[in-house]
Amino acid sequence: MHGTVPQENAEQTILSLEKLFHSSSDFTQLKRLSGEIRAVFRYKKGSKCVQMRSTGFITFLTIAVAYTSSQAIQQEALAKIFKYAAAGPLKALTTNINKKTTAADQKTVLNNWIPKNFKAAGATVAKGDKLGNQTYVKQKAVAFIDYRFSLKKFMNYMYNNSIKEKYMTEAEANKMRTYFWKVDADTHNSYPDTIQAATKEAARITGKKDILDKFHAWSGSFQKANPKDYANLGWSL
Repeated sequence: MHGTVPQENAEQTILSLEKLFHSSSDFTQLKRLSGEIRAVFRYKKGSKCVQMRSTGFITFLTIAVAYTSSQAIQQEALAKIFKYAAAGPLKALTTNINKKTTAADQKTVLNNWIPKNFKAAGATVAKGDKLGNQTYVKQKAVAFIDYRFSLKKFMNYMYNNSIKEKYMTEAEANKMRTYFWKVDADTHNSYPDTIQAATKEAARITGKKDILDKFHAWSGSFQKANPKDYANLGWSL
């Protein structure tokens, strides 16, 4: 879609974006609709196009962009895997991986990068260090990408359950989701550290003392419904 959005299409566009924002695990569809996002705001005076009635949807889009980017893979996380890589190529890898929206595409970027870059020229590998082994680091890096996509799915599951069961208000759930991804970035994609901080914050936001019990119950349900994704959450070097 190009140009402006006719009035009759605008509401459906907005509803579609809101639905994707709350349910998508990889945001591929949200990115695909970027043309519609931009078009919604191409208002021409005197035309039959959408004129925003308030700043509400603008705020929503701002949050959506920040929310999506906050789930990015951190360079520091990749640096732990590619211990012997040079900083420049590692930075480029991080940027190029985060440009992709599917696990398959991210893995393609990764697999193309590893042979020439996983170990910098002249790097000295400590005796017995597995991170100096190309096969090992490739396996761990690929698994790390699977972990990231499973984590998004897991977080959406928690978010939806908290609202569905009325354990949190939607406002509280949104605060928790935003906080979760902020901590994820701050801890360089560390799942244990993120979960520990997030459960404490959830107790503070809701004022409920059974947050850990609820977390374990939902985790168990997620494991039964998505055993492979749950196993991916246990990623480690």
